[in-house]
Amino acid sequence: MTTTHESAPERDTPPSWRARRPCPSASQCREGHLHSLRRCEGGLEYTPLAAAFCREEFTVTDIRKVYEQVWGVRLDPRNFHRKVTGVTDLLEPTGHTSGGDGGRPAQVYRRGRATQLHPPMLRPAS
Repeated sequence: MTTTHESAPERDTPPSWRARRPCPSASQCREGHLHSLRRCEGGLEYTPLAAAFCREEFTVTDIRKVYEQVWGVRLDPRNFHRKVTGVTDLLEPTGHTSGGDGGRPAQVYRRGRATQLHPPMLRPAS
């Protein structure tokens, strides 16, 4: 009878979490990541997806950084603030302000009820 030996981490991992197929190659991983990134890029324009990457309570700067990272662009802070606060039900004010870092304290928000963004937060032309 042949026995198989599992390593300690494999033994401690629930069976439903164990890998069932071989790990993909580096190029397959890269393709998967690029596909996911393209979906995120588009999702940010028409859905409140960006708020899902923020803490429960966040500032406009926090959500702007999400857009900048995913889109790979620098956004004008004043224009972004005007646009994001103008989207119906995207942000819900908490009534609090951030501690600030020497400047004016920022308004703190939480994710609003929106499921679609109107108007959309369109990515700037390259």
